[in-house]
Amino acid sequence: MAANLILPLDSPNAALALAGGKGANLAILTRAGFPVPPGFIVTTDAYSEFVRANDLHGRILARINVINPQDHAALETASAEIHAWFNSARISAALSAAILDGYMRLINTQPVAVRSSATAEDLPGLSFAGQHDTFLNVIGSKALLDAVKKCWASLWTARAIGYRARSGIASESVALAVVVQVMIAAQVAGVAFTADPLSGNRFITVINANPGLGEAIVAGQVEPDHYQVDHRTWQIAVKRLGAKAIAILPRPGGGTERIALNDAATQALSDEHILELARLCGQAAEYYGTPQDIEWALANDALYLLQARPITSLYPLPTHAPRDRFDIYFSVGEAQGVLDPFTPMGIDAIRRLTQGIMHEVGANGHALDTPDDAGMRLFVDITLPLSDSRLRRVLETLMQNVMPSVLPLVHKLVRDPRFKTQHVLSPRVARGALTFLFPIWCNIVRALRHPDAMRKRIDAQVDESIRAQETRAAGTVTFDERLDVIQSGLEEIFRQGPLAYAPLIAGGLLPLVLIRRLAPVDNDVRTLALELTRGLPHNVTTKMNLDLWARSQRIRADDASRHAFKARSISVLVGQYTAHTLPSVAQHELNEFLAQYGMRGVAEIDLGRPRWREDPTPLLNLVKSYLELTEPKAAPDVVFARGAQQAQARLDELVARLRQTRAGRMKARIVRAAFERLRALGGLRESPKLAIIRALGIYRELLVQCGVELAQAGTIECADDIFFLSLDELRGREASTLSWTLAIRTHSTRLVQSA
Repeated sequence: MAANLILPLDSPNAALALAGGKGANLAILTRAGFPVPPGFIVTTDAYSEFVRANDLHGRILARINVINPQDHAALETASAEIHAWFNSARISAALSAAILDGYMRLINTQPVAVRSSATAEDLPGLSFAGQHDTFLNVIGSKALLDAVKKCWASLWTARAIGYRARSGIASESVALAVVVQVMIAAQVAGVAFTADPLSGNRFITVINANPGLGEAIVAGQVEPDHYQVDHRTWQIAVKRLGAKAIAILPRPGGGTERIALNDAATQALSDEHILELARLCGQAAEYYGTPQDIEWALANDALYLLQARPITSLYPLPTHAPRDRFDIYFSVGEAQGVLDPFTPMGIDAIRRLTQGIMHEVGANGHALDTPDDAGMRLFVDITLPLSDSRLRRVLETLMQNVMPSVLPLVHKLVRDPRFKTQHVLSPRVARGALTFLFPIWCNIVRALRHPDAMRKRIDAQVDESIRAQETRAAGTVTFDERLDVIQSGLEEIFRQGPLAYAPLIAGGLLPLVLIRRLAPVDNDVRTLALELTRGLPHNVTTKMNLDLWARSQRIRADDASRHAFKARSISVLVGQYTAHTLPSVAQHELNEFLAQYGMRGVAEIDLGRPRWREDPTPLLNLVKSYLELTEPKAAPDVVFARGAQQAQARLDELVARLRQTRAGRMKARIVRAAFERLRALGGLRESPKLAIIRALGIYRELLVQCGVELAQAGTIECADDIFFLSLDELRGREASTLSWTLAIRTHSTRLVQSA
């Protein structure tokens, strides 16, 4: 038996490179003692020898590399040509002898199942299910060799070629092994998922079962029985019988046949076998350490596992999430409108920022210390505060006034019977919170008494803090000095923005809560809040947008600038802006705007994302869209002014209605005073974030400088690659290991982005 061409299914050498994804997984299950039909693997070395002997590799690559992966017709044509090449190619005498030797030694002429096993399948984040061929009930040596060759050819189906191209997998790097196993003439077969792939529930095993071979289910040709087993109680939670109108059975002489059934009223799998299968699949998932999609069969009252692969459609749990609890997580990215993955440096920065918040509150070591990541997105575990009725009321009040659309979902989750309530506000945390909140409450009172003065004072205080950060950054010389500024700044940034503005924001929120309570009971409080907060002044994002609109109008008024934006593409405009060759008015206005707002950008909460001053493409797109806006009523300044007028009109309407109620005059005076505070302070909700973004802009410039040094030293490929590392890795890793870490992180992020 040729060692590199054929491997027993329990071989320790049956890893991905030699055995493909399916073969490697079955080898793992076999070595672990799971009931897997015996067999052997025709390795990728055998495939490589076959394509080399028949001069196929270069011809295949030349044929497919010129095809657009979105052109399905072209892919089908190329695939048909490649399959014809495989059909006419010959397996060498030595390779045939090796395959048949393995067949006789390990299976001894029994009917076999011949399954494709590609090196790029059954991997985390990828699903090649159904893209490569399987042949069942193969009988005899000639049929076996034909089936192996057809499996090799299935590496080049149109579907597989297109999927690999779209997933960024180079065709040069793929190969295919073939798994040959004793054919299980199943009485019942199907698939099992050790977590519900639809709901994501990790406590449920989902089993689909049908008489005969499992191919009918895998191919979607039949409505099988559907069972669900709860892991926590090992009880059958759901049992739904399918029509089971057909079965696929082994045919005498080889191959399979379809037969009609009338088994809709008959349970395909007994309760005992359902529970036995659920436990067996659960053990496999526990062995792999991740939920599995498993093909199984029942024959002669014995269960067999035919295939196992990760459930690629299942969104990953946060890294530190317990697997045995019903927890509730809040998406950081969703709250900020960032749905894409965060860079590793962006994740690190937000964690350090959160640690600073917890330090201020005095809750270090609490479950809320740092956000957790799942799929390179950030989530905060809010289970504990929601489980305590006192803390939950605080969170619900905040959500009602800041994110009202989230509140119904929270109410639904906390009513779930799996959610456990408890008292978690320990005396230590309570004391820390009170110590933290007392000065804030004092400043809230001051803000409500003198809103304009407090706003100006805090704005000046934050500006001074940011300037101090800029001065520190400008004074750095060495790599470590830059990291020191970044690390200390991230840990202290909470004081510079959110903490400083917290009393003013609360001072803007409390009047809205008061107005809602005094409003007539038949009033829609959500609509009321929306209407009273239209056209709020002092909103830094609104101010920025109005500034950009005003500058766009000055660009529009200049003939040369207007013509440039109308006649040239965005890429050309960006190149000219960077080269300082735009018409003078446009160049000046953009320079002035970016001098003030250049630290902003798309997904700006992620430290690893470029800022406008690095890539002004999004900004110039905004300017171009403003220049194309010709409807006067839609102009941003007009919309803003109209919103302020509508808010005043809504207040007047509310006051008129209140005066008709009991103690109406007093209520009306209170509401008017509350409205004035709301207008003076309510627009500051964006100010803490801007303070953070301004600081992140400083730290990003320092990191880019560090990246330039690493790139010049050859440690990383380009300066921006530094954002695929963390601060600790920059401090603690030797230069030789940085490239390795970077490659892993970069690849992981790209996989998530393409999913």
